Formats: sequence, C-alpha cells, structure tokens
Amino acid sequence: MRFGAIVNPGLVAFINRNYMRGDGGCYFFQNGPQKVFVDCEYTPYVYRLNDDLSALIAHTGEACGRLHRLLLDDEGSFLLDAECGPGVVLDRDLPAVVARLCTPQGTALEPERLADLPLRVSLLGEEIAVEAMPRAEVPRALRFAPHPAPGGPESRG
Repeated sequence: MRFGAIVNPGLVAFINRNYMRGDGGCYFFQNGPQKVFVDCEYTPYVYRLNDDLSALIAHTGEACGRLHRLLLDDEGSFLLDAECGPGVVLDRDLPAVVARLCTPQGTALEPERLADLPLRVSLLGEEIAVEAMPRAEVPRALRFAPHPAPGGPESRG
C-alpha cells in the first residue's frame, strides 16, 4: 500500500527527531510506545548538500558524519556509507557532489575516472574509497532491512 507524502511541517519534524535504526537493520520512528517501521524505497537516508554546499546532510536534517565509503550502483546512483547511516545522494545534487570529488592529492577528479573503480578520492575533506555495487546488493552491503516484516524481531523489542 502506498500513501501520499507527509507535508505537515510539525509532523515531519517529529518523525525526523524520532527516526532510528533498530538492531536488525530496520529503520523506524518511535511514536510513544509504538515503533512505526519504515519501508525504504531504496535506502534509509537521502543525503543532499547543505545550503552553502560545504557538507552533506540527511533528509532528517542531521549531518552525515564521517564518511566510510562512496558506492556507485549499476543505475548511476551515488550511495554513502556514512556515520549517520546508509543513504543515496539526492539526484539533483549529483553534479555538485561530483564537482567536489578530488584526488587524495587535492586535484579535481575528472568524472571519467569514476569508470576506473575502485579508487580513492577526497570528498569534502575526507579521503574515502569509491566502489561499484550492484543495486540488489546494497541492503546487505550497507546492513539495513529495506522492507521490515510485521511481527519480525524488531517489532517485539
């Protein structure tokens, strides 16, 4: 079942404040004593550049934190394995993120180099690995459950 987007600013802020990861890799928001599990369209987080294009932030407003690696899937999406959690880079920010990729020595990375994976890059001051990842393997590789099942171990704890 699909529902419409949540647009009420107060409700969005409430959900963002209470968005969490459970032990089994299921994401949910805590609503009093209840856990409302999140069915991910792709990843638990969506990252974008902040307003001055100097840092990556999650859809919840949190800083992405330390970057562990950047993954490129077979459909052209950029994924971050970040301290905040696993997430896809917002497609409208891809050109700006690519423009901020540098070699570890600090020179601008030619976008064509992204075809030569794996490689090491610097993104917003952090040196990280860039790896190819088939889209189907992303949940396992980034340790999250995209479609939590009602009654699973997370719903009991």
